Amino acid sequence: MPHQDNFVIDRNHSDNGRVAAGAGSTLIDALLRRAAMLPPRDRTLVELAVRNNASLRQLARAADMAPGCVWRRLRKLFSRLNDPIVVALTEPRNALPDVYRRLGIEHFLCGLTVRQLADLHQMNPRQVQRMIAHLRGWHRGFSAIDR
Repeated sequence: MPHQDNFVIDRNHSDNGRVAAGAGSTLIDALLRRAAMLPPRDRTLVELAVRNNASLRQLARAADMAPGCVWRRLRKLFSRLNDPIVVALTEPRNALPDVYRRLGIEHFLCGLTVRQLADLHQMNPRQVQRMIAHLRGWHRGFSAIDR
């Protein structure tokens, strides 16, 4: 299936893919706040797509990538940005310690592996695995409260 050159991110879709009536700017602001935590190259790609409504061809030129690669990269990034655990980790009302929140964002949003996180935070990989397991359990409880 060929990609269209005029690809743009639809500003009328909410975080979970359903159309949001009139709430577009606040959802976009929340998405951009989460995107600010991404590595610079990914953050720039998301910001160009969302803020500037850049076409796929324009994004490919700016990122010096093939349009198909940009398409796949954006899909992966938006999937991570809209992942319910990432949304919950960035909620101001959650009471997680900063180290858990930081580790969760680096793992679930930025895609760092357990080994990379262990090296970055000078921890044992087993400790990192336990913290990630704790975050998954916390999220199940956190999302159950919202129901």
